[in-house]
Amino acid sequence: MRQFAMLIISMVLASGAASAADTYAMQSISFDAASNILKGALKEANKQDRNVAIVVVDAAGEIIAAARMDGAKPIAMKIALRKANTALLFRGASRSAAGAIDGGAASLLTLDGLAALPGGLAVNIDSDFVGAIGVSGAPADIDELIAGAGLKRIKN
Repeated sequence: MRQFAMLIISMVLASGAASAADTYAMQSISFDAASNILKGALKEANKQDRNVAIVVVDAAGEIIAAARMDGAKPIAMKIALRKANTALLFRGASRSAAGAIDGGAASLLTLDGLAALPGGLAVNIDSDFVGAIGVSGAPADIDELIAGAGLKRIKN
C-alpha cells in the first residue's frame, strides 16, 4: 500500500511540473536601449522643428521611456502610446493596421486603443522583437520618420 501511495504522489508531482514545451522565453527592451531610442527620436523631432510626444514600450506594452516636448499637446502622449501599442500588436508599423482594416479586418476596430495611423514602429534587436515606439504631434508621416530615427540609435 505504501508503494502505491508513493507512486500516486510521484505521478501527481510529475504531472504538475512544467516542461520546456509549456513555457517560452520572451526578450524585452532594456531601459538603456529605450532611452537611446527616445534620445534619437527627440533629436530628429528637434531637427524637424516639431513638438511631439514619444513613448517606448517593452514587449508587454509597458512604458519604459517617454517624453512630451514643450508645446506638444497633452493628447499627443495618449496617441503616441496607442501607436506604440498598435505597432506592438502587429509587430511592425502601426500604419499596417489601416491596411488590415481596409483589407476587410473590420473587427480590428473593436480593439480598445488601436491607432491605425503612421507613427508607431516595432523595435527589433538582433532579430528579436523587444518592444515598440510611438510618436504623435506632427503630421503622421513625420511622426513615423521621427520614430524611425529613434530606432537608428540601436542595433537591429
